[in-house]
Order: sequence, then structure tokens, then C-alpha cells
Amino acid sequence: MNAIIDKRLNDIAEALKAKFSETALRGSGSASFVYVQANGRAAEASIDNDAVWIEFWDAVVDDDPIPSVREKKVNTADEAQTEIACWLLSVGAGGDE
Repeated sequence: MNAIIDKRLNDIAEALKAKFSETALRGSGSASFVYVQANGRAAEASIDNDAVWIEFWDAVVDDDPIPSVREKKVNTADEAQTEIACWLLSVGAGGDE
């Protein structure tokens, strides 16, 4: 994995780990991503063409995959951390928060 991508994902994971205990860096190489879950919601962040791609969804039940509620591309690790934290802390379900 590119060292810059690795650092960006590590920065996102470390910042979110301070707020959300269910935070993990998963995958390997170019398929690495940050997974965070809290309050019945989850998010994944990965690097895509120098941007941070985030997928948001309501947490899975019994590990069955469900479609993402929404997706968003941001330019920085800080923006990703903010977007993910807002999603996980927001009240209610759905993709229009």
C-alpha cells in the first residue's frame, strides 16, 4: 500500500478510535479501509484517487450485508473523520441527515 494512503487511513482510524471503540483498520494493500460502528450505524472509509470515499449505513443484523444508505467523497482525512462522527452520532435512520 502506498505510504500516504496508509498514513491517511491510520490517521482516520486513530482519531475515530478515541470516540468510537468499534473502530478497525481492515483489508490489505489497496483494499484497506477503516470500519467504524456505533449507535446502530456503521461507516467505511477508503482511499480512492487521492480522495477519501465514505459509505454510510445502518448497522448490519446477523452479518447480512445491506446496501449503503449513502456515499460521499471528501478530500481530507479531517473531513472524513467529521462526516463519519456526525453520521454515527446522528439520531434516526435514513440517508438524508
